[in-house]
Amino acid sequence: MGNPSPRLVPFGEWYDLAKWLRDNDGGRLTPEERRFVNDMAQPLPMRRGRTPTPRQFNWLRTIAATLSPDRRVNNG
Repeated sequence: MGNPSPRLVPFGEWYDLAKWLRDNDGGRLTPEERRFVNDMAQPLPMRRGRTPTPRQFNWLRTIAATLSPDRRVNNG
């Protein structure tokens, strides 16, 4: 009966992470990662109320783990 809706990630969890990544890039992100992070860090009205899918949120966490290995990011 169709695909179930993806589980939504709480707003503060992904938005705060995206803003942290944007603000702490230091030129270390790839152009593709930077575009993605900048899109995710836009205010919710600019994103038309869309929250990231679980797959997008996982990519944010992967980028965070790569950007700062000492930053604790729960990938589980």
